[in-house]
Amino acid sequence: GYMGESIRDVHLLCWNVSGWKSCAEQFRGIPGGFQAFLQGHQVDIFCMQETKLSSVSLQKDVGSLIPPADYESFWACNDGKSGQPLGFNGVATFARSGQVLRADHTPLGSPDLDEEGRCLLTDHGTFVVFNAYVPNTAGGTRLAFKMRWLGALRQAMHKVRQAGKAVVLVGDMNLRHRAADVPPGTRAVKVSDLAHVPPSASEGVRAEIAKVTASWEVVRGALTLKEHREYEVTNARTGQKLTKWGVFVQSKKSGRICRVGWPQNSEERAKCVCAVDGVGCTETDSLVFGRDGPSSLEYLPPDTLSVSHLVQCLKTVVGLNLSSAAKRWLAETGDEPSPPPLRAWLASILKDDDMVDSFVEFWPLAEERFTNWLGRSRPHASGARVDYILVDRIFFRRHARQGASLDTGGREVDAHSLEAALAASAQGVWKEQRSAKTDSVSFENQFRSSPSTGMIYTPPQLSDHIPVSLLLSGLPQPPCAGAHDDATLRCRAPGAAAVDVGLPRKRPADQSVPVTFDPEPPRKIMKRPAAKEREETGERKK
Repeated sequence: GYMGESIRDVHLLCWNVSGWKSCAEQFRGIPGGFQAFLQGHQVDIFCMQETKLSSVSLQKDVGSLIPPADYESFWACNDGKSGQPLGFNGVATFARSGQVLRADHTPLGSPDLDEEGRCLLTDHGTFVVFNAYVPNTAGGTRLAFKMRWLGALRQAMHKVRQAGKAVVLVGDMNLRHRAADVPPGTRAVKVSDLAHVPPSASEGVRAEIAKVTASWEVVRGALTLKEHREYEVTNARTGQKLTKWGVFVQSKKSGRICRVGWPQNSEERAKCVCAVDGVGCTETDSLVFGRDGPSSLEYLPPDTLSVSHLVQCLKTVVGLNLSSAAKRWLAETGDEPSPPPLRAWLASILKDDDMVDSFVEFWPLAEERFTNWLGRSRPHASGARVDYILVDRIFFRRHARQGASLDTGGREVDAHSLEAALAASAQGVWKEQRSAKTDSVSFENQFRSSPSTGMIYTPPQLSDHIPVSLLLSGLPQPPCAGAHDDATLRCRAPGAAAVDVGLPRKRPADQSVPVTFDPEPPRKIMKRPAAKEREETGERKK
């Protein structure tokens, strides 16, 4: 800590905004705009991913893209040097003025990794935030690059710890931690594991799973002969006709050729569907299917299918229809579907580097609490938890607080339950039309009575992701030296007006309290009424 300095609380938000320019435009249509968002959530540090801004586009619209005057902003942009299109990716961190000692938009120490604009380091005194937009695996074609990127990130975090500071890693990780972080149908099932059904399963389920294992060789044989073809699909909403790739297998029961799985955008993606011989990846990011040749990284393990693909293939190939109980058992025993190297990396971060998944620490039993939904699916709860705040364990135990409970949409239900997770769509009130203006009533639904560690259900018009949050308490105020070093200045928005970075933000005298590690430390806040309270007082429009 810093002797003689005041104690502060910090509420950190992390959000993939899926394009900051369009998101900022949505905010401008709301009374109070982005400032109302920051004030309503009492945000001290705001980390964005996928800003989709180059340095040039940021400079052009800097006045409408930087935060209010009492915040300073730091940026990492993709300026097209990496080979990816100009303006892809991008991360930014907004922090209360005077809270950042230094910043670095090239923390990975390698041009080919840093130039994609995916990582930004900000030093906040006792802890350092890594704001990361981890590369997508892109159907396996970027797995090797992703593993190099993650390896460099891990080394950068090691260096920070060696300097005596704690690490907080936030961002869109493009991976999943647990089976509970994905929908039941997408969980991975290794068929060989089905040979050992525990006695706790019902007699009916055990009998059905025995039929699955008995039928597998026939199903597997059909899948090794699967074909990949182009076919036309129609967008049900727009009527637009599109050409997609599909996977086709022969039914052993009827002899007909039937399609299995979802439409894919390329033949290579289609080849990865139901790839029972497995798929590997070379160091140059080329896919290797089955026994076609050696590969250095395993992308898809052999004899492993998603629950939905396994159920569909059993029905299509051998006519085996599983009961709801059997499907539910498969989902409960299935695992999250990330490639094995990604799972190994995350395990090393959590176990070897002793970090914690902040959401899981406070909400270990929460079911299907997703942070990202594909397309228009949020009302239908089809998504995944890919946005994380990972914290060094010792620092977490000293300073992290749960705060307000998880949002249950105003219902009196267990915050861990599936019913509570319906809060993601405000029980279906929110529509998935990104182009529609966010109305003020929808905007107000996101605010809670006090800050917390968890999730914030912003209207879907703002982004296909939602923010995740971390509440910290008992942190010493850092002595801000000015943050004028070259690396920090390179992170500033081009053309932005200078802000005072040499003076710490003033807090009321009654918030300058001794360090405490009590479960509920003192925190002076201006409470916004919870949704239920607003209804009772008539504050929210009906």
